[in-house]
Amino acid sequence: MKKAILGLFLIVLLALVIGFALSLLNFQRPGVPLEEPEIQDLHGYTVVYVGEGNNISIPVVIKMWCLGAQVILLREIPESMELNDSFIVMFDTEWIQEKIDDTRLHDFLRNAAPKEVKLVVIGGNTSKFFEALDKAGVYEIPVTETGHVRNPAYNNPPLAGLKMKKAYYPNGYEYLYPSMLCSGTNNTSTLVKALIEW
Repeated sequence: MKKAILGLFLIVLLALVIGFALSLLNFQRPGVPLEEPEIQDLHGYTVVYVGEGNNISIPVVIKMWCLGAQVILLREIPESMELNDSFIVMFDTEWIQEKIDDTRLHDFLRNAAPKEVKLVVIGGNTSKFFEALDKAGVYEIPVTETGHVRNPAYNNPPLAGLKMKKAYYPNGYEYLYPSMLCSGTNNTSTLVKALIEW
């Protein structure tokens, strides 16, 4: 009797362990494709990519181009560009790390932010982007009373960004407030959708 109960207990325990393992692996039946998020047509958007690119950012830029966005690839900050809220400016994270103290980068960020441009980095050490924003005076990284730095991208999510969004006081005057986007997925379609819906 004790052996039967012990055997039943082991079978139930094994079933629970297998079920848990499959849920961790996000088990997908063969022949059933993963559902891709629906993305609108991106005509009217301009994507400016500054830097070399990496294995996460390149597929995102290609996907946006395939969906109709105008794509401009640059190795350095553009000298002059008429920016507006239809622009998404992406920086290579390694480029940002190299230029974190560059006054030209700081000037560009200060110029772009009030125009409601989406400023983002994808892949790599994304927390450095908020350090650059802080040095430019665009977004001040909060520091607690105990000296703990509260970088919004402290854990280096695959995508991190900042956009100044327009809002209105009850008296009708407008103001801008910082909106941050941090995404923890590497899925290209999901990243594109997050960028567009932000």
